[in-house]
Amino acid sequence: MKFEKYLVESKNISLLPFDREIFNAIEGKRHMFLREKEGTFYTISNNNNKIGIVGFVHTEEAPFLIIGIIKEFRGQGFLIKAYEALVKKHNFKRVYSDIEKLNKTSIDAHKDIGFKELPEDEEVDKRLYSSDVRLYKDF
Repeated sequence: MKFEKYLVESKNISLLPFDREIFNAIEGKRHMFLREKEGTFYTISNNNNKIGIVGFVHTEEAPFLIIGIIKEFRGQGFLIKAYEALVKKHNFKRVYSDIEKLNKTSIDAHKDIGFKELPEDEEVDKRLYSSDVRLYKDF
């Protein structure tokens, strides 16, 4: 896993080196597949509070984003801020996210910030689990 050793600032969000303790503190982390050998991950910090993790899995088409925010910090706009910091840092034009179909809260939160469901006729990285919804967003 590649861990960056410098900070990226975006709207009070810092991307710090990945901290497994923060990952372990995220409720629902068992549904997050980090694919550690294929990805780049960071700890999200807001005003010196570690609030979650964000990162991506490398694919040929575009990166697949993964995010987890500690429960007490959810619903405060950190989802889009963390994604914007990651997109800016890596200069992504399009990103994808696979979310478990039963996780309506996360699906709705992603749609609220502009993610759309991938059309069924568009195939990207065939590792989609049948229990997941594939979303994308252009930046």
